[in-house]
Amino acid sequence: MKGIKSAEIVVSLEDQAGALGKITSLLKRDEINIRAVSGWIQQKTAVIRMVTSDNQKAKEVLSGFETEEKEVVVVDMVNEIGQLDSLSAKLAQAGISMTHVYGTTPGQGQSATLVFASDNNDKAIEVISE
Repeated sequence: MKGIKSAEIVVSLEDQAGALGKITSLLKRDEINIRAVSGWIQQKTAVIRMVTSDNQKAKEVLSGFETEEKEVVVVDMVNEIGQLDSLSAKLAQAGISMTHVYGTTPGQGQSATLVFASDNNDKAIEVISE
């Protein structure tokens, strides 16, 4: 298991039917792939976190929305039972606290993508790559 430092885009927009589609249609139009995504509603605002195939281009395409870029750790790992448990145990033993986590889980035995941020991303990368 190996982690790399990357960036996620956080998009905030009014909570309404089709909010996610407003974002995804623009990314599709410009051929930007969403590698991992998470979303929720917070005080009538839709908040979408995502890692894309081209964050710089995605930020330009989404310039009509409130966006910010934040540092995250991206881990490509085998989709097998216990992988997330192993990663979280390593971080806990090192005293690293995650602030958020999301990811993808394809078929059994294939590569899954996990995205997280912590109180010390550099140390997290070091710990999980040992």
